[in-house]
Amino acid sequence: AAPHGGFGDFCDEKDVDKHIENTLNAGSAHLICSGVGKGEGLAGFEEAVPVFNRVGKKCKEAGLTFCYHNHAGEFELIDGIKGIDFLGKETDPELVKFNVDVGWVHIGGESPAEFIERYNRQGRLLPLQGCHSQRRGDHLGRAGQRRCSVERSL
Repeated sequence: AAPHGGFGDFCDEKDVDKHIENTLNAGSAHLICSGVGKGEGLAGFEEAVPVFNRVGKKCKEAGLTFCYHNHAGEFELIDGIKGIDFLGKETDPELVKFNVDVGWVHIGGESPAEFIERYNRQGRLLPLQGCHSQRRGDHLGRAGQRRCSVERSL
C-alpha cells in the first residue's frame, strides 16, 4: 500500500514534506500521484513536469520512490503525443516512476503489454495494478469486472 494524492497535493513544498513524512511513518516505500495541472492541450502535463521532478527528487532523498498513477485520459493524443508519453519523455526516469493500472491502459486504447514493455526498458515501472474497471457506454463497470488480462499483459 502507498499514499496516493492528486496533483494539487504536490504543488506546495510544505504539503510535499508532510506527505513524505506521513509516507515514511506509514512504512511505505512509494508516494503516488494521479492527475496533472489544469489547462488545455498539453498545458497541464507541462505544468506537472517540474512538479513531478521536484517531488521525485525530494522523495529519492528521503528514501522513497515517487510514482505517477495513470488513468485513461493520459492516453488521448494531444498535439501529436499522448499525455502519458509526454510525461515519460519530459520527466526524469530516475525520479518519476509509473505505477501502472493496466485496466486504464486498456480503456485508454493501448495494449497493456506494449505499454509495460516500452516503459519497463526505461526502468520506469513499479507495482502494477490489476484491471479493476470496464467501459459500459460512458460509465465504468463495478470493481472486479474485467476486459483485459493481467496475465497477458505480463
